[in-house]
Amino acid sequence: MKLKRVQFLKKKIRIVTFYLSNNIGALLQAKSLRQVIEENTNNHNVNFYDYMPKELIFHEIYKPLRTFNISKLCKNFLKNLKMRKWRDKNFFPKANSKLLESDLYIFGSDEIWNFNNKYFGYDPIYFGNVNSAKPKISYAASIGNAEISDLKSNVFHRIKEDLKKFANISVRDKGTYDFVKQINNSNPQIVLDPTLIIDKEDSKIINKNIVLIYGFNFSDEEIKSIKSFSKKNNSKIVSIGFFNKWCDTNKIIIDSDEFLNYFQKSKFVFTSMFHGVMIAYKYNKNFWYTFSKTRQNKIEYFVDYLELKSRKITEENLKNINFDYKINQNKFLDWKSLSKEYLLINIKQNI
Repeated sequence: MKLKRVQFLKKKIRIVTFYLSNNIGALLQAKSLRQVIEENTNNHNVNFYDYMPKELIFHEIYKPLRTFNISKLCKNFLKNLKMRKWRDKNFFPKANSKLLESDLYIFGSDEIWNFNNKYFGYDPIYFGNVNSAKPKISYAASIGNAEISDLKSNVFHRIKEDLKKFANISVRDKGTYDFVKQINNSNPQIVLDPTLIIDKEDSKIINKNIVLIYGFNFSDEEIKSIKSFSKKNNSKIVSIGFFNKWCDTNKIIIDSDEFLNYFQKSKFVFTSMFHGVMIAYKYNKNFWYTFSKTRQNKIEYFVDYLELKSRKITEENLKNINFDYKINQNKFLDWKSLSKEYLLINIKQNI
């Protein structure tokens, strides 16, 4: 869907999300959402609302440097440096009061509504308490693993009032859908993560004989299965982003571009992360997933809707090496079209 571009050239759009993060998935969703908006409106006045909770920034960037292990300290410092260079290249790196001003605010596409997150909890800004005079929508917002039963009465009522301020709401998972429906008496649209509504990069996808690992907390049984699978397929096991001692190689000091490159060139992917599933699916990879209870809400709807249960890590499922993406391609493309249409129509109606 293309909008009439001229009317948007001077309008300010601010995305409220985790953009000063060291989390690769968070950075990719932020960049992707901005890219979709820019490419479909020709508006290059799209940026990020200049805010992230100090506790979250400390946890992701500074806390890893508080160690007496020199090797770990050096690795974490180099990782911070690499991620900062990537952010500087792709985002506005310094605080700027002008980045608070907007004609439209878009909230998402991450766990900004996770009121149980120990580093920020219920954050009024992420629930729309910015510039009350301007319209607000959400795109693929999530509560993560939070449960409405955990909400204190006063916070419940604050969020109820907050959500009334939104012109429209979309979410990225069933858990958040149920939350919004119960607290706001509405039926939000479930949309795709923005990493899946941008077009694929022009770079050629090359399937090298690599078993890629993205995530952690794989069970002993899953590790045993992955190692056996790797041996049968004569493949090296490469872990990116997280250290897994059972892998042949660990690549911790990478940025988001290198992250995508590993997915592009790997023949097989095993992941326990939400964006691991998203990117593996995006590049039509032979992938398998697992998830803990803390990630179940985020991943489960996606794998259910697109009939991906055969991609769960089990001995039986590992026998099915080549996943046929044509089976549910139309279903995915319809969802992609619906997601992009929701975003662009709501921009048009509210700006």
